[in-house]
Amino acid sequence: MRLYLICPQATSRLQYVASILFENLLGLDLTIVAPEAFMPEIHVPALSYACSIDNLEEIPSAALLFETGLPRVFPETYENPRLPGLFPFPNAPGTFKFDILASAFWILIDGWELTGLLPKDLYDRTDGRHHPLMIEGWISRPIIHDYASALASRISGCLFQPKSGKIHITLDIDEPWMHAYKPWHIQLGGMIKSLGQGDMRTVKQRIKSLMGIEDPFYIFPHLTHPQSLILFFLIDRHDPKDGRHTWRLSAYRKLIQMCHERGIHIGIHPSFSSSDVPGRIAFEKQKLEEIIGQPVVSSRQHFLRYKNPETFRELEACGIRHEYSLCPIYACGYMRGMAQPFLWYDIGQERTSQLTLHPVMVMDRALQKYQGIRADEAWEKIKSEADTCLSYGGEFVILWHNATLSETGEWQGWKKVWTALQLYFEEKGYPS
Repeated sequence: MRLYLICPQATSRLQYVASILFENLLGLDLTIVAPEAFMPEIHVPALSYACSIDNLEEIPSAALLFETGLPRVFPETYENPRLPGLFPFPNAPGTFKFDILASAFWILIDGWELTGLLPKDLYDRTDGRHHPLMIEGWISRPIIHDYASALASRISGCLFQPKSGKIHITLDIDEPWMHAYKPWHIQLGGMIKSLGQGDMRTVKQRIKSLMGIEDPFYIFPHLTHPQSLILFFLIDRHDPKDGRHTWRLSAYRKLIQMCHERGIHIGIHPSFSSSDVPGRIAFEKQKLEEIIGQPVVSSRQHFLRYKNPETFRELEACGIRHEYSLCPIYACGYMRGMAQPFLWYDIGQERTSQLTLHPVMVMDRALQKYQGIRADEAWEKIKSEADTCLSYGGEFVILWHNATLSETGEWQGWKKVWTALQLYFEEKGYPS
């Protein structure tokens, strides 16, 4: 179905946001035309933006999509429980009382973050607790999809029909082994500490690991449905927050090769400081490519730590095409208002990039630590989030760690959540 969007100027910003709303989410064949070139007699559905056309629904326009750069001030909010937004026009004559296109664009690029006005947390990340999406409660809904649905209601003959849902179960491999292959002084110190605490369970685990029998974090041979998994490997160490196992360890290289040969999709987990040191991401990606013998196209930043736009620009430049770092840390929900992957827009260069961002809806650490959800409660929460995402035809992405399956320490009882997750998706029959 063809749709005309009548607008005086087809800027790169307008083309970007209109493509996501009308083409990606609604499946329309969009044409943007100037008012003087529009011929109403062709009887094709049309909307007008930043101009008035007789008998057409008009979307009120702020200046955002016709500017370059961003103002260092947050836009005003349009308060409406059903369909909130930004850039309000309370006296607009049509259906929409805010600039729905500029609102979508601001959310998709995270204009709040780009202003540099949001506070940072302990790890120099944007503190999600103070993000307007969290404060307004919009994080809990894929609001860009709701915008698409609202636009569809004003287009004759257009129905918002969500696509088939998809599932991506992803694991970050920060420490492939809990005890094995660490320097002897680290292992000795850990053994002495466990003995001193009378923690014989951990002592037995350490002994088994040293004997090569089993290690709590080494869960890889037991992973099922390899084609549905993405494993992000942390392969270098530049900071105490990075893992002790690196690409230099032969056993680690063999582990990565084994997972690759099983058909598991392998991605890079750039180290903690990689977003601070130019060239580090490219180096680590190269080392992982040497291990698996093919290009690496997927990534997720360690500690979800990135700089916008610098990190995304560097990822794109070194050949990454799928990025999985957009994840709420203190809640579950929808970063950038999206339940589906979408192309990153480079605001500094005013262009649509080749880097696809995959929002993550649920993270194990967010559930366990920041929301205080116990293992026996976690499955119902995850199921609820999955049902919501899939009802929008979204790509449900969950972030897990191999340590979460270890049944050790704070993660005791969480392995059954993983089992329930896999069984649920099998029963639903959703493609992965």
